[in-house]
Amino acid sequence: MPVLFRRSSAPTGTQEAAPSRTFSGESTAGVVGAEPTASMWRRWRAFTHADARRDGVPTWLADVIWVTPIVGTLLLGALYLTRRDAYYAVLREDWPVEWAQFALLLFIAVLATITAARIRKHGALIVGLLLTVALGALALAGEEISWAQRALAFGTPPTLSEVNQQSEFNIHNIQSGSVPLQSIFKLFSFVLAVAGVTLALLTRGPRPRLQGAFWSRLAVPSYTIVGSLTMIGYWAVVVVAPISPVVRYQEWAEVSLYLALAGYVYAIFARHTLRGSGPVIAGRPTRDPIDTSALVALAVVVALTVVLAALTAYHGIIPENAPEVRHLG
Repeated sequence: MPVLFRRSSAPTGTQEAAPSRTFSGESTAGVVGAEPTASMWRRWRAFTHADARRDGVPTWLADVIWVTPIVGTLLLGALYLTRRDAYYAVLREDWPVEWAQFALLLFIAVLATITAARIRKHGALIVGLLLTVALGALALAGEEISWAQRALAFGTPPTLSEVNQQSEFNIHNIQSGSVPLQSIFKLFSFVLAVAGVTLALLTRGPRPRLQGAFWSRLAVPSYTIVGSLTMIGYWAVVVVAPISPVVRYQEWAEVSLYLALAGYVYAIFARHTLRGSGPVIAGRPTRDPIDTSALVALAVVVALTVVLAALTAYHGIIPENAPEVRHLG
């Protein structure tokens, strides 16, 4: 049985406040330690591992969440320098990066719904927030692939086609007055990234300001910061240099942000996979040895993504914003 979703024996974030920590990896509880001469990388990794153990999240999964945006950026940079056509290809609509966006968003929607159902008796506010995240992620997932229009090969209604900049079955390409709705979607991604970094520092930073039972349930893990910073960094660069390769990089910035959000939702899920879940003040509650619901959700999402991607490739419908695809054959 895979150990992806095995619970850690460490206390969850719903327990008493965690001891103060620093980016050097030191902890008053001795959770992690680092030599004074350790590299910044090792200190940051120790810090994120302490965060992961606190929630019962596998430390290797925390590493994946914060390392992936960096590795992906470096690979894309190398690809742009060596195979410019391939760089634009992987970032194009209906190609790998966009399907990764869809899969992450759909996984967020499913997992947030599962988590909300499990903790429905432990606070209407957090349940409402999770359901809002689920609905928002589902809407974004649908918009990313134009609600499977090219996968299922159906046309755009004439009334929508007239106002849609790409004549597609989606909302974000609609021109509303002088401001395209797509600009609002992009602004939302920036605000979400800023909120993610801010809440991570306030709830799980070296000196957290927001503490207590409520914030321990909603705390944003430190290992999600890199994904949010990737989106913020993209906006900082594209405002100054809105050149083609930078503009295209937005697709990877979105993957990084969605990966961070998926890590956040999974952290909330992990905090509440206790039998009779709720704040634990003393004693050790009985735990399910393996929780497979998140793993099953991930498997279903991946399978559905592969099927839709295969159908899209089979029908061969070219998006209006990617006419250069015609020249790749």
